Amino acid sequence: MKAFDILDVKKFMAHLLIKETFDDFYIVSLKVKTFVETDIDGRLNPKWGEGEGQYAYWRMVRKLAYDIIKGNKSPDRIKLVLMSGEDVKNRLMSGNPDTEEADGIINICFEEDRLSITTGISMKTFEPAMSQNFGKNWDMAVEKFMDSNEIRFVDD
Repeated sequence: MKAFDILDVKKFMAHLLIKETFDDFYIVSLKVKTFVETDIDGRLNPKWGEGEGQYAYWRMVRKLAYDIIKGNKSPDRIKLVLMSGEDVKNRLMSGNPDTEEADGIINICFEEDRLSITTGISMKTFEPAMSQNFGKNWDMAVEKFMDSNEIRFVDD
């Protein structure tokens, strides 16, 4: 697990809310506090013909999130949890044999004009050695992802 402070908040938010940079990630949850607090659970609703227990792609809710966040004032708080899907893992971690047993997590938190990212993992089965290996590889993959998208950061 690694923590990063984002140096250019405006540029990062453009990547998150306007560009397609994060579209292939799943959204686990989004909590935004503006003049009201809004919670979005990323699980798909099976009554709408979507898969039960599956998560929506960020691209499916990005415009809604943008509409909630935009305004003359910055939100008091944003907490977004994204999870890697198979496409993201294959693209960012090609050649890593542990990708089937774990998912990568990106926690994005904006509060008091500070934007930070924390990486994490979600293991499908508990195997400490594998989780440590996957975690280190996921951390490096997230750093490369941010570098390749010219998102400037410092280790926290």
